[in-house]
This record gives sequence, structure tokens and C-alpha cells, in this order.
Amino acid sequence: MVLRFILLFIACYFCNLMEVYHIQGCLKEQRTKKWWQSKFKNIEDKNEKADTNGWIPCLIAHAFEWCFISMIPLAIYGYSRFGFENEFWWYWIAVFVFNTIVHYVIDIFKTHYDRITWSVDQALHCLQIIIMVIVLGRF
Repeated sequence: MVLRFILLFIACYFCNLMEVYHIQGCLKEQRTKKWWQSKFKNIEDKNEKADTNGWIPCLIAHAFEWCFISMIPLAIYGYSRFGFENEFWWYWIAVFVFNTIVHYVIDIFKTHYDRITWSVDQALHCLQIIIMVIVLGRF
């Protein structure tokens, strides 16, 4: 049981690191309000309206992407153990939706309000991974 937790945690955390440092691409900047404000700071065409809330769908996309990539090892674990014939998948979907919402909220405090540091942001995401491995790794 402990070994399963450790292996699933390492795999999920590795996927988290891959998403944070290699996969996010343009979402890294576009999920911040500052990027959108700087983009439309010097609009030459006054008829073009600034989209200062463009960061919201980018942040939602980032939260969705992070949850999906971070939960791939748990999906592989669930499929290899149960196929698709188990209540595991309903838990997986519930954890996925919950984590997407929590990730979005955490990142709002980091990228929009600057209320938490990068270290706190990463610690909270690590806690998310621990909780999802505990919930889904118990099957």
C-alpha cells in the first residue's frame, strides 16, 4: 500500500513538473492579468477594444491541462487494475473536476492577485497531488 502511494505520487508529481516546465507554452504568460494588460496597453486602433479578461479562459485551460496531465498515471493505474468496469472512474472524474477548480482558485491567488508566492503555489499543488493519490490509490 505504501509502495503504491510512493510510486503513484512520484509518477503524478513528475507529470506535474513536465506540465509546469515543458508543456504549458503560451498559457504560462497568457493566464496572467498582467500579460493581457500589457498587450493592450498601447492599442493603436482605438476601435479595437481591450480584452482585459482574456486571462480567465487561459487560466481555466491551464487548470484543465494540469489536472489531466497530472492524473494520467492514476488513469493508467485504474485501467490496468480495473479496466473500465469499476466505480474507480466515477471517483477519477470527481477528483478531476475538483482538482481543476482548486487549481484554478490557487492560480488566481498567484497570477491575478499576487497573494501567494511561487513556492506556496507549488506546495499547494503538491498537496493536491498527495490528496488525489490518497483518494484514487486506495482502490
